[in-house]
Amino acid sequence: IRDRQMLLDLPEPEPDLVDGLRQQLSDEQMEEIYRRVWVKRQEEIRQAFAEVRDDVKLLKRLLGVLVRGRPDHRAETLAAGLNVSTVDEQLQALLDLEYMVGDIDHAGDFFHLGGLSVVADTLRYGMLGAESKNASSSSSSSSSSRSRSSSAFDDIDGGVDEEAMDPDARRAMYDMRARSAWVLGTAVKNQWKLQHSATSVDEASSTTVLRDVLQLVLGAASHGYTSAVSKGVYCLGALLRHNPPAQEQFLALDGVPTLQLLLWEIVEASLELDTTDHDPAASPYPCESLTKPDVQLLIKILSIVVDLTDNTAELTRPT
Repeated sequence: IRDRQMLLDLPEPEPDLVDGLRQQLSDEQMEEIYRRVWVKRQEEIRQAFAEVRDDVKLLKRLLGVLVRGRPDHRAETLAAGLNVSTVDEQLQALLDLEYMVGDIDHAGDFFHLGGLSVVADTLRYGMLGAESKNASSSSSSSSSSRSRSSSAFDDIDGGVDEEAMDPDARRAMYDMRARSAWVLGTAVKNQWKLQHSATSVDEASSTTVLRDVLQLVLGAASHGYTSAVSKGVYCLGALLRHNPPAQEQFLALDGVPTLQLLLWEIVEASLELDTTDHDPAASPYPCESLTKPDVQLLIKILSIVVDLTDNTAELTRPT
């Protein structure tokens, strides 16, 4: 009787069951309908659980592709008899992950599987890896041809001598890091628990995801990788929105002046004007020359500024 009542109380009861009650079928006929509906519902539940398990397996596999692609994990990967992931495999894995974590349940599974840490590492190192990053940091200070955004990039993270890199390798590195930021932004969007975890300080290295995303945005801007900049700004917005602790970190990293600089450089580059001695307050430039991607990027940056302004007085957030 309890099982029958449960079937009747479902948000969308089986039409055969409802019709049978309306037609006042015999007990034997109703018993057959109840039995058939119950078996059908049990099969649907079994299939749903199977799909969940399959999705978790897929998340694990995609995260494994990223781990096996890290240069600093190469020796461990080979020792385990596994193949090192190619750059294309990692880029595809990030694309698939971004799609999956758009679902709130998948984002929770991603979190519990340690996905935030794995993707944050990919964001930090890209295809260079920790060893290449450390090895090349000493040579970055000798470059004097960087743009203003590239100088800010060096201030944030010590820098990598990207000018000496093969252009294709450099673009692939930024694609990797940008897609990592994209995944993180989609995973934490509107989820306080994931936001808080993603913006916690790594005690071992005293670094934060926000710091790494700022590095990505500024470095990509210095090379003209608009798509990478856009993904990084998207991630910043997702991390900062309604997240006072992250906002405090962002302010401590001089994030607002950095965004202001980025805004001006986008306009300057789009208009191809010499703004060295120009006072924009005295005679602002027209914006007809801005491309659609530039306008979309400007809107994202301005949205972050608005969010920071709206939440300046916000001290707590419900969990």
